[in-house]
Amino acid sequence: MTTIQRIHHAAIVVQDLEAGLRFWRDALGLQLEHIEDVPEQASRVAFLPIGDAEIELVLPTTDDSGLALPGQTRPRDSSPVPGGRRPGGGARSTAPAQGAPDQ
Repeated sequence: MTTIQRIHHAAIVVQDLEAGLRFWRDALGLQLEHIEDVPEQASRVAFLPIGDAEIELVLPTTDDSGLALPGQTRPRDSSPVPGGRRPGGGARSTAPAQGAPDQ
């Protein structure tokens, strides 16, 4: 069995990029490296390095982005998700893990 040696990055889909930055940058103290528009993925991404890895806050820029959470539409205002969590909690990967069974 292969063991995980390190994590390159974690991509976290957010409904409000500024609210995400207030948590990850302002509350936790991570440094914002840069924000990049990624039109081929219909998203805007904030990059926050952490050690040898990176947190990527991903904001879908279209309602039909493949990165949007189920039932989520692009926010029309800057209101964060109530309570700061998506319903049901947890996280959703934007890509299948290598070797993972099809779902």
